[in-house]
Amino acid sequence: MPTVLTREEVLAVLSYLEDVPKLVIQTLYGSGLRLREGLNLRIKDVDFAQHQLIVRDAKGRESRVTPLPDQ
Repeated sequence: MPTVLTREEVLAVLSYLEDVPKLVIQTLYGSGLRLREGLNLRIKDVDFAQHQLIVRDAKGRESRVTPLPDQ
């Protein structure tokens, strides 16, 4: 059975992180990306005007679009 962290638990974990690791984890959490998808993001995959991320070659070798977190 999967275990899900509460919002408070996620914030507690984030409070121990800084810089790039914190940015990666916030992006994964806020946009629902898988770890490999988040680590493979490039700057050209971020569309600030449309507030979305383009996930290329995701699971199943298909690309998809996901919302860019506000923070």
